[in-house]
Amino acid sequence: MDLAYLDYLAAHGESPLHKASAPSKFFMLFIFISFIIISHSVIFLALSGLIILTLFALSKLPIKKILHLLFYPLFFSSVFALSGLGGTLSPAALVLKAVNTAALLILLLCTTPYYRIFSLLSVFLPALLVDILFISYRSFFLLIRQLSGLFTALRLRGGLQRGRFLSNLKNITSALAVTLLRSFELNERLYQVIQLRGYRQGFVGQREKILWSSCDLLPLLVGTAAGLIFFLL
Repeated sequence: MDLAYLDYLAAHGESPLHKASAPSKFFMLFIFISFIIISHSVIFLALSGLIILTLFALSKLPIKKILHLLFYPLFFSSVFALSGLGGTLSPAALVLKAVNTAALLILLLCTTPYYRIFSLLSVFLPALLVDILFISYRSFFLLIRQLSGLFTALRLRGGLQRGRFLSNLKNITSALAVTLLRSFELNERLYQVIQLRGYRQGFVGQREKILWSSCDLLPLLVGTAAGLIFFLL
C-alpha cells in the first residue's frame, strides 16, 4: 500500500528534512505551493521542479519507488492542458504546476510522521475533528489489511477468475460490503476503547511538542529561496 510505505519512509528517515519540525515544513509547503499556483513562468516552475528533486535526493528517498505516484497528476494535467482550457497558461506551465504541487505533498508525507501532521492541524481545526481524522487514518490501514485478506481468500477459492466478469464483480462487491460492515464494527470498538480509557477531546494535539533545531533551517531557507526566485524572474 503506497500510503503505508510513505509512513514507513517518514518514520525511519534520518535526513535533515526528516528531523525538521512540522511547522517549518508546512511553511515551506505553503510558500512554495502559493508561488507555484500564481506563477505563469515556465522557467520558475522548471526551477521549482529541480529544487524539489534536490530535496528528494537530500532526503535519501527512493525516488524510483514513489515516482509512479506522480503519474496521476501528470496524466490528468496533460489532458487538461491539451484540451485548451488553461486560458493564457501554456500547456507546459499547467503540467508543471500540477506535478510540482503533488511532488511537494508527497515529500511532506515521506518526511513527516502522520502524528506530527495531525498535531499541527489541531492548532487550526477543532480538537474533535482532528481526533476523528486521526482515528480514521489509523483505521484505514486495518481495513486495507482486512480487504487484502478477503481478496486473497477469493483468489484461493476461485472467486476471481479470468473471463468471468459478472461473477468476479459480484464477489468483489460482496467483499467490499463485508469490509464496510467491519468498518462500522471497528469504529464502534475504537470508540468504546477510548471512552473506557478516559478520552478527552484534543488528545492528538497534546501528544507532540514542537522542538526546533538547526534542521529547520533547510525548509525555511528553501521556502525563502522559492520566494526570491519568483520575484527575480
